[in-house]
Amino acid sequence: VGNVIVASFQYRVGAFGFLHLSPVMPGFEEEAPGNVGLWDQALALRWLKENARAFGGNPEWMTLFGESAGSSSVNAQLMSPVTRGLVKRGMMQSGTMNAPWSHMTSEKAVEIGKALVNDCNCNASLLPENPQAVMACMRQVDAKTISVQQWNSYSGILSFPSAPTIDGAFLP
Repeated sequence: VGNVIVASFQYRVGAFGFLHLSPVMPGFEEEAPGNVGLWDQALALRWLKENARAFGGNPEWMTLFGESAGSSSVNAQLMSPVTRGLVKRGMMQSGTMNAPWSHMTSEKAVEIGKALVNDCNCNASLLPENPQAVMACMRQVDAKTISVQQWNSYSGILSFPSAPTIDGAFLP
């Protein structure tokens, strides 16, 4: 084993990183596309690859490591066409995209997202006709309320209220 440089980065999690309502908001898909937490990671990986030499690292030897949900993120980054070629190796400890908690279908994510919108006193039934009003309402909700409410709005077993969504873009 030679020298190792460790770089860590943050990314949006929970509803802030994975709220997926784009299928029910025609024309406003970018408002809640889901998987922005994975896109955050991809942006950080691009930056690291471009700047690895400044840290004394080799951009061709970048290896991802993650544990639990971080491990499934490593798996997602290695599988995604968005990050193809950025890294060649990953170490996954205690989680992969095969785990039932590590991802959800678009339909399930929309169902959970609508419940969160309603539980934040914004009207999810308005999403198809007036997504701007619903998103304006959600922007007025305190971040702590959204963070707590996402758990109150969801009663799943062995899963989470927010997770990467099989969206056809980041995760085909």
